Amino acid sequence: MDKRNESQTQALLHCFLFEPSIYTAMVAVVKGEITAEEIKEAVEKAYTRNETTMSKVVLEKGNAYFQTIPQTGCKVFIEERDWRDIMHESEKDTFRINEGELFRIYIIPNHAKQEYTIFMMAHHIAGDGKALLMLLEDILSTLSGKQTEYRYLNKEGIIVQPTGLKYPFLIQTFLQYLNRMWKKQGKYFDWEDYFKIHKQFWKSRQSDVRLETLETEKLEEIKMQCKELGITVNSYMIAETLKNHPEYKSFSVMMSLRGENRSISNHVAILKFDYQYNGKLSFLENAKQVHRLIQSQMENENKKYFVSATIRRIDPTLMDASLMYTYTDYKNKVAEIAANLIGYHGDRKNDLALTNLTNIDIQGDYERFHLENVFGVAACMSAAKHVICIGSYQGKMTMAYCQGPQKS
Repeated sequence: MDKRNESQTQALLHCFLFEPSIYTAMVAVVKGEITAEEIKEAVEKAYTRNETTMSKVVLEKGNAYFQTIPQTGCKVFIEERDWRDIMHESEKDTFRINEGELFRIYIIPNHAKQEYTIFMMAHHIAGDGKALLMLLEDILSTLSGKQTEYRYLNKEGIIVQPTGLKYPFLIQTFLQYLNRMWKKQGKYFDWEDYFKIHKQFWKSRQSDVRLETLETEKLEEIKMQCKELGITVNSYMIAETLKNHPEYKSFSVMMSLRGENRSISNHVAILKFDYQYNGKLSFLENAKQVHRLIQSQMENENKKYFVSATIRRIDPTLMDASLMYTYTDYKNKVAEIAANLIGYHGDRKNDLALTNLTNIDIQGDYERFHLENVFGVAACMSAAKHVICIGSYQGKMTMAYCQGPQKS
C-alpha cells in the first residue's frame, strides 16, 4: 500500500477532506489551429504524467492518504456552454476522490473565433492555484508535441514547517484537552458521510462568481501607487474591498509556501487578521495599515505558520466532525467547540479571504496556438464569507469575486 503524507499532514488532508465547498478552479483561453479533440487528448496524457492525477484518496478508520491507481479517475469533457453554467452543475456533483476523481477539465470550443476555453476544476485536496497552473503547463506542452517531465506526488508533506517553531502553551494545552475529550466520545466518518455532507450543502446553493478586469493602464497606475507607498498590490486590493464593505471586520490571506516544489499538491497557508476599514483615515492610509498587519505576520515564522500549526494539533477526525456538525444534522459538543475555534461555525468566520496567483509566468506562444488569457476563479470556503482570487497575465489583472455560496 503506497501511503503518502500519512503522518506529517494527516490533519491538513482532513482540513480539505469533508469541506463541501473546497473546490478550486481556473479558466484558460487558447487560440490557434487546433481542435477540441486534440486538447482532450493532451489533457488525458497530462493526467498520466502526474502522480497526483494517478492517485485516489483512501479513508481507513479516520486515516486519509493518497494511493496510486493504474488508471486515472480524473475526467475531461468537451462542452458547448458557458463555464459558469458548468461550474454550477459540477459543484453539485460531488468529486469521487475515493475513485481518483480529483480533477475535471472542460473544453469549450468557439468555432467562429477558433478559440477554446479550458475550464479546470479540482478538489482542493489535490492542489492549489499553482498546481492548476502547472497542470495547464503540462497540457499545453503536450498539445505542442513535447514530452513533459513526470511530476511525483509531494513526499515532504503538504506544508513543510521549519523546525523550532514556538506554539502558545495555553492554546496547545486546550487543544490537547479537546482531543482527549473527542477520543472518549468521537467517531470515524466514512465515504457515506463525505457524500452526505456535499449533497446536503449544495442542495440549495450555488457559487456566485463575478469577474472584474484591470487593463494595463489602470494596473500600472495601481502598481505605481503601491511602489510609492511601499506596499503590495495585495494590500491595496484588500483595502479596496474593505472600503466597499465597511461591515467587514476580518480578512485572511492565502499564501503559498510552495517554494521550489513542482508537484501537483497543496501548499497554501492561511494568515488571519482582525481589521475594519477606518473611515477617519484616507484610503491609502488604510492600505498601509493592512500592509503593516500582513508584514508583521510574514516576518514572524511563529505567526506565519500559526493556522497550519493549529490544524496539525487538532485530531483529524475532529476536523471531520466540525464540518459534519456545521453542515449536517450531526450533533456533538466537542465538534461544536472545534467548529467555532476553526471558524467554520459561529462568529469566527472571516469576512474576506484573498488568494493571489500574482504574475502568472507561463509560456503563452506555441507553434500552432497561443494562450490568450488565464485566471483563477475564487472558490467558496467554509471559513470565509467573501473570497477574491487575483491573477495577472500579460499586463492584465483579472479579479474573480465569490460571494457565497448563495442560496439558489
